[in-house]
Amino acid sequence: FELNAECQGRRGVLMLNGVAIQTPCLVPYTEEGHLPSLTPDIVDQLKLEMLQVSLQDMWPNLQMMEKYGNGIKKLNNLENHLYMFISRDPLTYYESNKNNVSINTKGGIRTVSSKDYMQLARSIQPDIITSISYDISWVSSSLLLM
Repeated sequence: FELNAECQGRRGVLMLNGVAIQTPCLVPYTEEGHLPSLTPDIVDQLKLEMLQVSLQDMWPNLQMMEKYGNGIKKLNNLENHLYMFISRDPLTYYESNKNNVSINTKGGIRTVSSKDYMQLARSIQPDIITSISYDISWVSSSLLLM
C-alpha cells in the first residue's frame, strides 16, 4: 500500500495480483458474481477495479462451481476484474457462533461451517477472501452479562 502525497484526501494505491487499485474505490455488490442487468462489455467500460461476491449468493452454487472448476471470473466472462469474496451481506444479520455462520439464501436460512466456507472460496477462486466473522449481537451479549 502506498499513500499518494499529492492528494490532500485519504488516497492511496493498493497493489494486488499486479493490479493497482486506487483507494478508496467502489466495490459494487453483485448477484452471483455479476452486476445485474449489465453485460460483461458494459462492466469493462465502467472501469471498476473490483467486484464483490457474497457467501449467501454463492452457497447454493457450490456443487456447480466445483464441477465447473474455472472460478467465477471465467464463469462470468469478467477475467479483467478482481473479485472479493465476503462472508456475509452487510445489509443482513443472523446470529452466528464460534463454529458456524448463518446466512439467508434463496432456499432459506443456512448454517455454514468455516470448512465449507473455504471449500466454496476455493471453487470461486476470488482474489480476496474475507474471514468469517463470528458476531454476537448486542441482545445476546447483554443477556450473557446478566
